[in-house]
Amino acid sequence: MKDLIDFLKDNTIWIVSVILFIFYLIIEIYKDWDSVKHLFLGIWKVVCKAVFVFRTIRRDRYFTALGSTDYVEWERKTLNALYSPAAEEYERRRDGNASGCKTANLHGQLYDAVYFGSAEPIKYPFSKMYKKEELKTCGEAVYKCVDAFEKKYYNLLKTNIRFPNKIGYMLDGIDFSGGHHFTAYTGVYKANLCTSHILEYELYRAYMKFRGYEIVSDMSLDNGKIDKKNGKLIFGRNNDEFLRCYLPKRKAVHDKMRTTADVFTSGAGRYSLIGVQAVVLCKNHSGGYDLLRIRRSRHVAAKAGFLQFIPSGGFEAYDNGTDFDTRFSNFSLPKALIREFAEECLGVSDDKADNMSAEAQYADEKINKLLSMVEDEGSKTNIYYLGDTLGFAALRHELCFLFVIDDPKYADNIKANMESSNVIGFIDIRYIRSKKFWKRSDKENDLKKLNPTSAALWCLVEESGILETLGVEHRVAADIPKNSITT
Repeated sequence: MKDLIDFLKDNTIWIVSVILFIFYLIIEIYKDWDSVKHLFLGIWKVVCKAVFVFRTIRRDRYFTALGSTDYVEWERKTLNALYSPAAEEYERRRDGNASGCKTANLHGQLYDAVYFGSAEPIKYPFSKMYKKEELKTCGEAVYKCVDAFEKKYYNLLKTNIRFPNKIGYMLDGIDFSGGHHFTAYTGVYKANLCTSHILEYELYRAYMKFRGYEIVSDMSLDNGKIDKKNGKLIFGRNNDEFLRCYLPKRKAVHDKMRTTADVFTSGAGRYSLIGVQAVVLCKNHSGGYDLLRIRRSRHVAAKAGFLQFIPSGGFEAYDNGTDFDTRFSNFSLPKALIREFAEECLGVSDDKADNMSAEAQYADEKINKLLSMVEDEGSKTNIYYLGDTLGFAALRHELCFLFVIDDPKYADNIKANMESSNVIGFIDIRYIRSKKFWKRSDKENDLKKLNPTSAALWCLVEESGILETLGVEHRVAADIPKNSITT
């Protein structure tokens, strides 16, 4: 205390001068507050713009890497090596009534996704697949990032997220016996992003460390290893060391399971938003059927730039509310599927969904027309559930459907939304079945740019037997006419 008093005595003039100067500054700022305020606001805007530009550059670099051939191949080989032992275990454990696990394969191109076909297609409205009373409404209405890695990932994609607190239905579990019955609980989209989609960002970070390494799968090894001397990532039956060091988020999910094979039927360890996706077949004026396909824009949070069959999206509530009534009344698979169809195929916006009834979407004339055709027993128009897909990158299950629209005039209603980088492509099924259509040259190989779960969906369509009942010939086109690609 004596030292402080001595200091104040020795520096009294300087201390008084500083205090007077501070008072002078305060008075001058007060006299010209508008100018000072304008200056600081200008500086703040410049800083915010710089941060936005920096994040945009980082986001675009991330999306570009994820769409590169090198990354697609690295991710596929890595994930298939990680999960092939689990797939084998699932096959050993499943009973005869449960759907088998198959790897998505289109024209010889393998994907990091598997699918589980329904014993027979289930027609709209899919009432036996779930029960409303089984819904658990315990998820948070607002999700807070739990660590710096989640915050970094969320900030990277923040400008692409329109409704971070949108209520969605997260997978609790799914039983692949009989009618593929599933149970769910409620959560928000941000939680799904930070616990499921983040798994692919984690993969990207590992890729940046090992992108020059050869991926080797050796199931004779009990434990995988990293051979830095020869530049090899060697995966065995157990790869906990690699997961712990480079994919800790993924390992945390696995640790919530009895065995890794449980990831095929359980949503434990993450907020895994159930997805709904469909192939839409519109009858054309030549008597055949066209399929709807887009190239995803840069304004989406996942698989930007990839090819995608539409509609495809999350099983979410229509209303933006978070109360119990919103969560319960919106837990309807038909409503979620029809809403995705309206948004991505008819261009119907869901921006103004505050305090909107879940029934409001049925007021749309185009939706009413579609459902009236589905309910007409004399019409070939129908909606079928075909099975389930699981993409290994984000460990998300997607329920898969097939729309068959038998009225050629209905195609006049089709309109793209912001998730598409261009117009919606109407692709004749014969071309989808042609490898030449997908791989026009070594540099133009769209098979590598197809969303893996879309590829798995098409496998379900082919195996359903529905195409043959529509009179679609099981053959491929010998040649592709010029200008046949409209995406």
